[in-house]
Amino acid sequence: MHQHRVLLLLLLLLLGVILLPPIVHATLYQGPVWLPFALWASIILLTGLFNHTGKRL
Repeated sequence: MHQHRVLLLLLLLLLGVILLPPIVHATLYQGPVWLPFALWASIILLTGLFNHTGKRL
């Protein structure tokens, strides 16, 4: 069960690493249009992940 949490965390980290450069690039070159959406999506993802792991514990 602990390994499952670590794997989920690594997957989220990998997703963040993949998604961060395009978001930063879009923010720098097109203005902060994607920034609120990115923050909103990450907050929802993190709360969902913490709720999921909290129920698992």
